[in-house]
Amino acid sequence: MRFHTELTFTEDTANRELAQYPLEWNVEQGNTASQRSFSSRIVAGPLGRIRGVDAHAPNVTCRYRDETATPAYWHENQPYFDQDGLMQNPHVPLADWPESFPGPNAFARRVATRWHIATWRENEATSLFNLDEISP
Repeated sequence: MRFHTELTFTEDTANRELAQYPLEWNVEQGNTASQRSFSSRIVAGPLGRIRGVDAHAPNVTCRYRDETATPAYWHENQPYFDQDGLMQNPHVPLADWPESFPGPNAFARRVATRWHIATWRENEATSLFNLDEISP
């Protein structure tokens, strides 16, 4: 399942100044049977992805040794270019996020709140994916 929309700034000057970098917001669920398969990203035209939220893979170990286990967690990708011009893509853990979401609308609302995207307005449909679900 996938949702895609263009974003605009509330300040019209910013829309004109950044016209060469149109912003798009994508939300998708890769596996409808998995509540941890949600992902979201903001893409800025030719710059590509500038923000993303994904779930880090579940626990993985090397040869089943506990000391090599990596935890599962939600994270935000914050790509940028460092002083040497090299692309960096830190995965910042989102400690305050629930382990799973009841559906894509709840996930999309949580991401929209984090990124200050005002997408649900009065008299507007409350569902992006036309699904019934309970928001956390």
